Amino acid sequence: MRDSTAAKLADAISRPSDARPELTPPNGAVLRHGTVTAVGAAPVGAAPLASNSLEGGAAGAAPTAANSGGASGTAFDVVSGTGLTYDSAQAAHGARALRFVGSESAGPSYVEWAAAVGTRTEIWGRFYAYVGSAYPSAGQALFRAYDGAAAACRVQLNASGKLALLGTSASPQLIISASVVPLNTWIRVEFHFVFSATAGVVELRYYDSADSATITETLSLSGQALTAQATRYQFGQISQTTPGTGTYTQWLDDLAISVAGWPGAAVAVATGGGNAGMVQVDTTGAYWNPVDASYQPKVGDLVYLWQQGPVSMVGGRLNPPGTPLVPVTGSRGGNAALTSLLTQLAARGLIVDNTTA
Repeated sequence: MRDSTAAKLADAISRPSDARPELTPPNGAVLRHGTVTAVGAAPVGAAPLASNSLEGGAAGAAPTAANSGGASGTAFDVVSGTGLTYDSAQAAHGARALRFVGSESAGPSYVEWAAAVGTRTEIWGRFYAYVGSAYPSAGQALFRAYDGAAAACRVQLNASGKLALLGTSASPQLIISASVVPLNTWIRVEFHFVFSATAGVVELRYYDSADSATITETLSLSGQALTAQATRYQFGQISQTTPGTGTYTQWLDDLAISVAGWPGAAVAVATGGGNAGMVQVDTTGAYWNPVDASYQPKVGDLVYLWQQGPVSMVGGRLNPPGTPLVPVTGSRGGNAALTSLLTQLAARGLIVDNTTA
């Protein structure tokens, strides 16, 4: 039979609150704990210099420079081409995305930031993409940058469904993904370009699970011959010099350009349901999604975390302030190790130590 003090201690640890889920870690996760120091939205990457969620557009309307700001974010400087509409049939987040549909031979359709981003020698960016029922019959750029009238770089979707990075308009495809973008599925693409005539860098991170912190595939090359800078930044359905002949439909959402680093996912998605708010734990940059709607996290609460990547957290609360703690009573029997354990657990707010020597 177990000692009564040990039994009560085990019981206190096994159920420190009425909403604590099983301590079964997801694959590859690390168990951590800490004190809540902030409650709110979790940053998921470098803050973008320009971003647009498309949420401010009216469904079915054509985007313009004038109607693209407001609730959507950074207004576009240029909107060009045909077949662009704010659409509610598909959206990576919220209720709107930008739909591109039309003949590949009709010429490029895109939205562009120019003055909003400025002249840059290094950029990072992000877009979410949903490819319809078929791939383009010839490569289509989903993003491209220009230095004035000179093509600087592009992220392209090939007829095979693979992603490719290109440099100047005269360059071939520099590197091509092994992954094939799935049809009728939202994916996320992030890119990084360093502009230089001799030391250019092209990088891409592909996520087949759109808001995941886990990269599906990375493409990277250095020492590339690019333009010395970029001044225009376009997202859209942009044909090659020799376009295809089919009709191709795609959606883009949550566009961003950063000059500070990888943007990351557009939103921090709650994985446990209920309260979708995020909490910061200590000063480590660890974030956690509350797992039940009944618990509203407060600064000072003690929580545990399953860490999967830098910001992908699920877990539960231990004993937040105001929740009655289970008292542990009985004799420690002079056991120094048990005394030390009880002292540490009490100091962390997990138990009330009412034991005797």
